[in-house]
Amino acid sequence: MREATTIVTTLDDVAGEAGVSRMTASNALRGKSSVKPATARRVLEAAQRLGYRPNLAARRLSSGRSGIIGFSTVELDRSPFSAALAAAVSDQAFSMGYQTLIQQTRQMASYESSMVADIATQFCEGTILSAPVLSADSIAALNRRYPLVVFDGPRLDSSVDTVRSPNRQGAQAAVEHLIDHGCRRILVLGTAYKAPDQLAQTSLGREQRLLGAMQAAQGHGISLGSEDVVDCDWDQGSADQAMAVLLTRRRDFDGVFALTDVVAIGALHALGAHGVRVPEQVALIGFDGLEVSRFLTPALSTIRVDTDRVAAECLRLLMARMKDPPSRHQPEQVDLPFTLVEAGSTARS
Repeated sequence: MREATTIVTTLDDVAGEAGVSRMTASNALRGKSSVKPATARRVLEAAQRLGYRPNLAARRLSSGRSGIIGFSTVELDRSPFSAALAAAVSDQAFSMGYQTLIQQTRQMASYESSMVADIATQFCEGTILSAPVLSADSIAALNRRYPLVVFDGPRLDSSVDTVRSPNRQGAQAAVEHLIDHGCRRILVLGTAYKAPDQLAQTSLGREQRLLGAMQAAQGHGISLGSEDVVDCDWDQGSADQAMAVLLTRRRDFDGVFALTDVVAIGALHALGAHGVRVPEQVALIGFDGLEVSRFLTPALSTIRVDTDRVAAECLRLLMARMKDPPSRHQPEQVDLPFTLVEAGSTARS
């Protein structure tokens, strides 16, 4: 039996396909600013057509650089937002000449610490930590010797580049939207109750969203007490079950702010299964702006955070950090915008 022959595409092949020199092709794949955008695009398209994969070991030996960045997040399978962000980072990094090593940590600090120390720092030129569970001290210590950008992590000092979701502001807008549409007894679904003074001391996304919801409600004379905050995991099954259990005990609420769109989808299923009409009896709004939200019945109102914008900001900061040593780099803190997308789930007369 004849063995299959593997054809390896070389950098020379890419250069020939794109009609440029070998050096220009190499610079384009590395994201060098000296290459004209149109030329770089032609090289990247040629590399994709030919299935070119750079020899990373050779690249590292010759340049001391791997051409790889890391992306670490809590989970991909149960978080469509994290998955969409990982895809956006990977696509945008590729256009800059980088490959992306993606890992999920399952909210385990030990796994995250090991992944960053053993994998990312050996093979990656820098890493984006998305929703890390590492302590602020651990992140700051790692940042002093290795390029990092943190998206939605613990409260950090100004020495670390950070990109932050509009958790509190977006939640305020969501609850204001429910109130503007006539809701007066509002539930928050997706976290455990804490008093506002406790919430003010934390930077966790879910708790900042709860704080924003409380602040918006309080501004209209509406109190969100412990009975109005329902805990569940951020997956459809947990949200469905939590809402179903709640509906066996009470139905006196007319608005629900779900802390993610995935939680909102589970809540929508439970409300429908128990004969509660959305939005006529209960208005519902989520957070994240997932693409699937507009295909639900009714379509889901949501606070949209653009994953392409998140990826672009994280990569911009990481590329700058990778070029400059810590002593010369000026870290930035970026607060992301949001868009309130109004749809059928809050369209009450």
